[in-house]
Amino acid sequence: MLRPVQKDLICDSLNYCVEKKGLEIFAYVIMSSHLHLLARAENGDLSSILRDFKKFTATQLIKSFRYKNESRREWMVKLFDNQQRKQTSKSKHQVWQYNNHAVETFSARFTLSKINYIHQNPVVAGIVNKADQYPYSSAQDYSGETGPVKVSLLNLHSLII
Repeated sequence: MLRPVQKDLICDSLNYCVEKKGLEIFAYVIMSSHLHLLARAENGDLSSILRDFKKFTATQLIKSFRYKNESRREWMVKLFDNQQRKQTSKSKHQVWQYNNHAVETFSARFTLSKINYIHQNPVVAGIVNKADQYPYSSAQDYSGETGPVKVSLLNLHSLII
């Protein structure tokens, strides 16, 4: 559902959280309908950073659908409105899922499996043939290129051992 302009907005917001809020991102992928992150907060309060990120980006995404030259404007705003009715939140529209589905990565092997899962999302979806070909993923950072989101690279070779 998200187009590059909206994905760029999410990248900018993630970078703001990295620079100003102490978010450390180890892996990510922004798909058209969801986002995966392997991240931590320098202050240990990841839920507050994600809450603020979701609140800000939801507002910005709604604006982008409502006020930009967006052919799907009515459909998207109605979709977000219908999602909100399923929740108990006070907001008018529901862009992000209510829960984060956070999972603690407790071992090197588990961390590596999560990074691989994140990076393989666009491949499994049939968007690209190789993970590092997808522009909205940290897979390109791990392959030596620089992606749109500031990533703290983990030493994947040390995770294999």
